[in-house]
Amino acid sequence: MGQQAGKQKAAPPTFINITPLADAVAVIQHCWPALVVDGVPQLLPIHAREMMAADIRARGLDISMKKLKRCLSAITRSEIYLQSMVEGAWRLSLAGEPVAQISEREADYAVKRIEQERGRKQRRQAYAEKQAAAALAGTGRQSSG
Repeated sequence: MGQQAGKQKAAPPTFINITPLADAVAVIQHCWPALVVDGVPQLLPIHAREMMAADIRARGLDISMKKLKRCLSAITRSEIYLQSMVEGAWRLSLAGEPVAQISEREADYAVKRIEQERGRKQRRQAYAEKQAAAALAGTGRQSSG
């Protein structure tokens, strides 16, 4: 009894709920049309969130800082965005003007980030499958009793 009493069940992993990419792109496109071309988000300037927050206040846009942050997270974590971060590609201003090129270091970071995001998605999928299997096993036992 001594060892069992001290053990606690491990807490389930927590996963960040990210805004769906299509929704995030639609919000950004509505507020800053130059940052989305043919439904594809363009590379954002450094400190984009601060610039966007100032623009929201200046223009009186109806978007909360929380929603903006979630949209930017969805976009900047997306594979399509990270894949566009190749050395020499241009970051755009909120008006769509080129402001800075992607450096070799930023491009290398994007490659690593893609792998991290793929790993996160795989872990989340495996956990969901495990939960679904456990739920099915639980329903099978209940109906047979």
